[in-house]
Amino acid sequence: MKGPSSLPLLVLAASACAAGGGAPSSSPGPINWPAGEFVLEGTVTYNEATPSYQGTATEDYVAYLDIADDGSSTLTSSTGLCREPIRARVRRDETVAGRFFECGDVTYFFGPGGGTIRGELSARVEETFRVPGPCRGRGTGADGQSICIRPSWRIDYRTSTKRARLRVSEEAQGGN
Repeated sequence: MKGPSSLPLLVLAASACAAGGGAPSSSPGPINWPAGEFVLEGTVTYNEATPSYQGTATEDYVAYLDIADDGSSTLTSSTGLCREPIRARVRRDETVAGRFFECGDVTYFFGPGGGTIRGELSARVEETFRVPGPCRGRGTGADGQSICIRPSWRIDYRTSTKRARLRVSEEAQGGN
């Protein structure tokens, strides 16, 4: 039973490959990367707290992208050594018209757009949150109700991923 029931599926798959030339009809053409040196910058904002303060902090990230005439690229980042994508990943990235580089706790994704580079970064950050703890001293309010007059706070830590759009500038050629 197994053989005959799978035969129509096999015939359908074979005819689809023959009709499409064996490749997806929506596959993109080659990507035209602009040759040059680019500075990629991004800023993420996250929560930061101490027992007496709750607010936000920002972290700035900078990377230097060099794209050769043949479209190959290297990336140097302020966050650590950048791992170049392996060959299979490059092919997959090209299908989404971009490239991923992992540099420490930061991942850069970028692609060509309008004669320059566009993209975003994602960064793993440790956020801190001020959370109420037990009351260390109670008193009586104007209405006679018991109120906390000496609150305590504890800090919760959470690792999260934040995203930022890349600001891109072209580096001057020849050190000018």
